[in-house]
Amino acid sequence: MTVRRRASLAKSTGLLFVVLAIAIQFITLLTTSTLILYPIARNSVNDLAALIVLSSKTWGELPPSRLSDFQIELQRHHALDVEISTAPLSGSPSYLPYVALLQTALADRLKAPVSVLVIPGTDRYGVVVPAGAKQLRFEFSRARIGTSPMLAMSLVFGINLAASFAAALWLTRRLERRLSALSAATRELAQGVRPKMLPEDGPTELATVAADFNHMASRVRELADNRTTLLAGISHDLRTPIARMTMALELLRDSPNPALLKRMERYLAEMNQLIDEFLSFARAQENGATEPIDLAQMISELIRDYRESGAQLSGEPATACPVQANPVGVRRIVTNLIDNAIRYSGGGPVEIKLDCTTQAYIEVLDRGPGIPDDMKELVFRPFFRLESSRNATTGGSGLGLAIAMEIVRAHGWSLTLENRQGGGTVSRLTIPRKGRRS
Repeated sequence: MTVRRRASLAKSTGLLFVVLAIAIQFITLLTTSTLILYPIARNSVNDLAALIVLSSKTWGELPPSRLSDFQIELQRHHALDVEISTAPLSGSPSYLPYVALLQTALADRLKAPVSVLVIPGTDRYGVVVPAGAKQLRFEFSRARIGTSPMLAMSLVFGINLAASFAAALWLTRRLERRLSALSAATRELAQGVRPKMLPEDGPTELATVAADFNHMASRVRELADNRTTLLAGISHDLRTPIARMTMALELLRDSPNPALLKRMERYLAEMNQLIDEFLSFARAQENGATEPIDLAQMISELIRDYRESGAQLSGEPATACPVQANPVGVRRIVTNLIDNAIRYSGGGPVEIKLDCTTQAYIEVLDRGPGIPDDMKELVFRPFFRLESSRNATTGGSGLGLAIAMEIVRAHGWSLTLENRQGGGTVSRLTIPRKGRRS
């Protein structure tokens, strides 16, 4: 399969920044030219045109003895040279907007066409205007205009474009490093290699992505470990009843024995129970459908069932507690917690409580030996037992709490084990009530 090569994040984002910067600069220049530069240039042009026209009129009114002083005054205070024109003005036209505006302003005031030309070999402009019966030649340098709008706008445009590209490059390089690390870790995870945890720092979005990936990688590692443990547990726990059945079959060859057949039936029942536990653990990660249920009613039914079987289970949740949850999953977890409490309390009294506020809290309390602090997380691993033997009558299959935790994770609930004051254990299942119905 051929994969089309795509542009890198740095190139595509940098190009996008450049295009956006050009568009923004164009809009900015257009707005600045229309609302700021043009009014300023128009006022400056009107002032210069008015000065030239006024100077030509004043020249025609002054006596010859005062003309020299008038020339000096214009040069000193207005950077404007004036003299009598004895020949037509020669030069080339200028395409600066300022010069075009000046020609228009002079023509409006003089009621005649006027040409402002660039004097050859200089950076000066010249214009001839009438002064009575004579023609006056006015000259001023390019510096007299005092502005280079095109150069200024070009510099601003170039600087902003370079700054935008540099910012885009820095930002994309930063993102690219983080995404490259995430991509490499994802490939390692897909190849079955345990990737290093990503740093959960930087901007909120990147930190969240890194945290989510780390959580996913941890869950994948945990699932892989659980699969290995599950396979090892299956082979270990099934080996004993299979060996017993093999021995019983050898004995049955000699003579039928009803008691031996009974034991074989029990061994088969143990194997079926173990297989059911294994399948339940494998399916516990599936997020079952939720529906409106009343936890108070469910717990009342469980209390009644356990009491009928002879267990010392107390608790009378009277207030209704509606939640949106998977009923099979909730019942499986609570049943497992009650069974563990009865088993480890030696058949002693067990209490169940329901607290229904913004969240539903189901607590199962016993007076058993409790759980060491360093084992409160380990007990949720498959086949881990506080009782070190593999005897199902004293320690169970070792999958009950693991199944409960997988159901909890699949639904976003919470399950904790705490030591009870005065001895024993408090098992607490927390179910959010955001989806409850009135």
